[in-house]
Amino acid sequence: SVDNSMFGIIMGGKGFGEQERMELLGIYSGKYRLLTNVPVAIATSLGASMIPSIVTSKAMKKNGAVRRKIYMTVKFNMLIAIPCAVGMGVLASPILQLLFGDGRKLSATLLMMGASAVVFFSLSTVTNAVLQGIDLMAKSVTHSAISLGIHVVLVYLMLDKLNWGVYGLVVGNVTFALVVCVLNWVSIGRAMHYRQEVITTFILPVCVSAVMGVVAFAVYHLVHMALHSNALSLLVAVPVAMVVYGVGIIKTRTVRERELAEMPMGSRLLRLCEKVHLM
Repeated sequence: SVDNSMFGIIMGGKGFGEQERMELLGIYSGKYRLLTNVPVAIATSLGASMIPSIVTSKAMKKNGAVRRKIYMTVKFNMLIAIPCAVGMGVLASPILQLLFGDGRKLSATLLMMGASAVVFFSLSTVTNAVLQGIDLMAKSVTHSAISLGIHVVLVYLMLDKLNWGVYGLVVGNVTFALVVCVLNWVSIGRAMHYRQEVITTFILPVCVSAVMGVVAFAVYHLVHMALHSNALSLLVAVPVAMVVYGVGIIKTRTVRERELAEMPMGSRLLRLCEKVHLM
């Protein structure tokens, strides 16, 4: 709501007509935000499901169990959010063409620029749930308010002073979630004496996702050159990318047997990996 109001007022003052403003906001809200919110829904469900478990462990003063649950939930969430962000960035234009019939460069650029918001919003959603579970809900609200204040200033500068237009909204969307993540992590660290493991939670998934992105991009364009069909090219590229990512996180030991067994549908995936001799 704040973004829409600021965009309308500031861009209207710069001579943009109502139709042009509505068209740009339609791309931002109806396509970019809509697509990036899909993976975040997974984080929302994970966050909601972990709260009772954290509350129980916290009430029983089992802080070690609380830290373990935080670690596993954040890690599982990042294993999904990071490749989603990379996939959306790499295949932005094909995805928009398939879902909306939109082949415009502007729409694809917005999705590519703002795909990282998937990671930050997923992480902020989970950490908000953690704060609620350890009885620090007020911190979560305060952090969102602080981030909103910073967001308003940044968006104003990008729209009014830097003339970034709708790109300013995308950058502001990313920075809003990023600030919430940072503030939440500081509070969780102080309250629980907790630090998230970085290598297998963030760095290795990013590296494997980068390889996956290159493969997805190459497969899509190779198939498209042969078949001249956007839908069929995506139908081939996406499953190939999923297999590459899945094999990659196992071969790099980003996910170990015990961790995989603790994840949703982990037992089935573990049996599958054993059958194909990945584990």
